[in-house]
Amino acid sequence: MKKRHLILVRHRQSEWNSKNLFTGWKDPGLTDEGMKEALVAGSTIKSENILFDEMFTSKLVRAQITGKIILEAINQSDIPINQNIALNERNYGSLAGLNKDDARKKWGEEQVHIWRRSFDIPPPDGESLKNTAERVLPYFNKEILPKVINGSNVLIAAHGNSLRSLIMQLGRSGLPWRKDITPYRVWISEVMLQQTQVKTVIPYFNRFIAKYPDIKSISKASEDDILALWSGLGFYRRAQNIFKAKEIISNNFCDEFPKKFEEINTLPGVGKSTAGAIMAIAYNESYPILDANVKRVVSRYSGISADSKSQLDKRLWAESTKLKPDSKIFEYTQGIMDLGATVCTAKNADCNICPLNKKCKSAFNIQKKGMAPSKLKQLKKEKMHFNLAFTKDKILLIKRNEKRFWQSLWVPIETNNAILIDHNKAKSARKINLIHKLSHLELLINISLLEYEQPFHVESNSEFCWINKKDIDSIGVPKPIKDILLTL
Repeated sequence: MKKRHLILVRHRQSEWNSKNLFTGWKDPGLTDEGMKEALVAGSTIKSENILFDEMFTSKLVRAQITGKIILEAINQSDIPINQNIALNERNYGSLAGLNKDDARKKWGEEQVHIWRRSFDIPPPDGESLKNTAERVLPYFNKEILPKVINGSNVLIAAHGNSLRSLIMQLGRSGLPWRKDITPYRVWISEVMLQQTQVKTVIPYFNRFIAKYPDIKSISKASEDDILALWSGLGFYRRAQNIFKAKEIISNNFCDEFPKKFEEINTLPGVGKSTAGAIMAIAYNESYPILDANVKRVVSRYSGISADSKSQLDKRLWAESTKLKPDSKIFEYTQGIMDLGATVCTAKNADCNICPLNKKCKSAFNIQKKGMAPSKLKQLKKEKMHFNLAFTKDKILLIKRNEKRFWQSLWVPIETNNAILIDHNKAKSARKINLIHKLSHLELLINISLLEYEQPFHVESNSEFCWINKKDIDSIGVPKPIKDILLTL
């Protein structure tokens, strides 16, 4: 049985909006078409073998009917149902009954959007989507989220702004770098997200920003300081580039983040796409981006292909530039990134719910990569042998200066290093073998753990230190090595 902790249900089309723009006014229940959609939702959930522990619904009649139809379809009408006014109540004032055509005349065609959801524009005395989110989320966090965290499967049947608010807060728009947006925060997040999944980045971003919340606070940080926060995230050259870039910003821009695309684009580790994201998200300037998610959306939407990667990138940049709007670039950039991450995914694109499916040249006809058995990538194997000397309180480490993986990180002394360690003076010795995979290598690591009574002097031109065990988190150490150090 497939496990789903949380399912948010809404209709694909707001068909009743043809009669009522702000559907919360009269709460007409479900139309026949709405009931059909609820049945489809129920049958889809049933086909996935999903069972629920509890359902939450707003007090809107149509939300309750939607939930009831789904529960009947999956034979779970007996589960607890919670109804709470916090999920939907709002005041629509004197505009009750205004239909969409009247609204378009009043506010203009571009202000009233139909996009598989209730409308964004609130009535003058009503509630904006932002305000709905601020009101709904505390209830969700208090009443629903704890159940989900504890393993319950929860069904939520709501509608309109309230459900969109939950989706907005729970989805990628709830990511930490989308709060308190600054050029610096966007820069750090975009660099961390290069070749790394969102769920992996979040705790690292939070720790990084907690210590260095802005460009001025990071200006005095050493490369070791930055690498220490990066330890375990991988692709450490990104951290080294952040150090180099912040030095440039400190020296050339007086600790003020650059405001021009050309200036940002020249910073170490920042390419056109990252610079474009900073300009669009932080400065609201119209620049294209082309990260992996956007590449996928643009190539499918416009049906772009090429014989070589360079040719493909050139075409995609041209198309991305062509597609970007001159206004509302912030919303567009966030939207196209989210679309690629959540709907137009690499392996399981959901064309049914994609808002672009009517114009997309690849809709419902996406080549399914990986359907046929594919050969696993064979990583080149590399052996590494370390002598890890330690005492009760300290560990001997050396800075790795080889211009390959783990450059500038602290590691035990490799056996091929000129530094000699007298194994005979160790009061205990044992060996550990482990395997660690990088993107391009499989490391076969052998570590000799050598315990000594006291630290000893080392003759070496390399940078080394006896570091206190309690200070391990203050330096940059590769994750597999750090995992061993924390056990000593």
